[in-house]
Amino acid sequence: MTLAFGSLLGGLTTLIGTPPNLLISDALRDHGLTPFGLFDFAPVGLIVMAVGIVYMLMVGRRVNRSANGPGLYCWPCSPHLS
Repeated sequence: MTLAFGSLLGGLTTLIGTPPNLLISDALRDHGLTPFGLFDFAPVGLIVMAVGIVYMLMVGRRVNRSANGPGLYCWPCSPHLS
């Protein structure tokens, strides 16, 4: 789960990070406008990524905990693995 959130947050920083970024850039090019550059999303993406990391470190750990122990998605702690 954490890897999925990390890839989503990291994908916001570049043009090739998410498909909508590519589609919008192509639409701009098709209409004769200047398309987005590879790192045009980086200023906003880095801020969103930093906020997401802080959120996952501060709030995400508490939200993901069960009443009796480690987080809900604790892979090595899964009872069905033993």
